[in-house]
Amino acid sequence: MRAGCRTGRKKSITLICAVLCAACFFCGCRKGPDKYEVRESAVALYNQGDYAGAITAFNEALEASGGEVTDLQYDILKYRAECEIRTGDYVAAKKTYGALVELDQESGDHDRAAQILAELGALDEIKDAAELVKEGNYADAYDAFAVHARLDGTLTGRAAVYNQAICAEYMGNYEEAYETLSRYLEMYPDDEAAKKEAEFCRTRRK
Repeated sequence: MRAGCRTGRKKSITLICAVLCAACFFCGCRKGPDKYEVRESAVALYNQGDYAGAITAFNEALEASGGEVTDLQYDILKYRAECEIRTGDYVAAKKTYGALVELDQESGDHDRAAQILAELGALDEIKDAAELVKEGNYADAYDAFAVHARLDGTLTGRAAVYNQAICAEYMGNYEEAYETLSRYLEMYPDDEAAKKEAEFCRTRRK
């Protein structure tokens, strides 16, 4: 009789443990990915020069943040805006900048919003310059990028410097392209795409 009680208790304990495990499993599923971990993965892709993959990962990080208005969300959007610029998707970049302005207005940081609005105007000109590159008009594109080419920490300034170097490369000015990319890499040493372009230009200098 006692043996039967023990057997019953064992079955009950086993059943309870199974229920608890299942509950933990489903709670874990509902929790979803950690926004900080997803953001770190996105930044890793960004540093590798995989901007398209980084955009996807940054979008996942935004979803994981649950729509919270935080510095993390602002950071993710800034990274995404730069990836969109680097992939040539200026329409998407402008929308992301618009979202950044809204975030600043909600946080009361109007100075930062004003700075981003200024970049929005520059973004239109960079977009037009990129169209000249597609048309093969590298000289005019070079001059258009030069207007905004500044290593001052702005996204548009960074994009302009990089693209100006690429225009110089297309025109066969490998020495200038290499020097510009070298200065660029001093400020952005993790940019793998720039490293590849710099090495290409270095091997073709006279």
